[in-house]
Amino acid sequence: MSNLYYVIAALPAINFNGEKPPLSYEEFLSSIKSFLSENQYSRISKFLLNEPPKTLDGLHNFEKDFWIWELSLRNELAIKRAEALNLKADAYINPIFNTGIASEIAKEAFKMNNPLEAENFIHQSRFNILETLKGLKAFDFESLLAYAMQLQILIIKSCFNLETGKENYRKKYEQIMQNAKTVLMENI
Repeated sequence: MSNLYYVIAALPAINFNGEKPPLSYEEFLSSIKSFLSENQYSRISKFLLNEPPKTLDGLHNFEKDFWIWELSLRNELAIKRAEALNLKADAYINPIFNTGIASEIAKEAFKMNNPLEAENFIHQSRFNILETLKGLKAFDFESLLAYAMQLQILIIKSCFNLETGKENYRKKYEQIMQNAKTVLMENI
């Protein structure tokens, strides 16, 4: 356990409102690998936001607690989206994780008119739950797991950019207008 003091203290500080992630996820994994046991490295390398577990069997408490919260949030968001589209939510949720513990976050995010604000709200909520789960501990393995997931959240968040979104929208709009002109010209 004592080797984690150095590892965690040597990692660059991260916060949700920072400009950009201080390192890539690959750099993070590379920097910690030699300090962890095989079991620890396996746990941390499988703790991926974009690859949720199919079952909670065999997970340790920290990972299990996070995934119960995260998959509940995903279910709540699916329910809200299905309602908005007049669809039955049953086909889109996993009843195993339908605990409702994240329903207020889903409701709040769904009320937001700006999709970027809603995404940031969801990511901020994820970031915060990891802080809550790790508690006051700063140099244990759970703190390193929290850092790993928070870094993934920041990396995903950094992909959302208002200027890039506007540029993509402009290009898509121009493409639609060009296609409309082409169809119009062909029909004359």
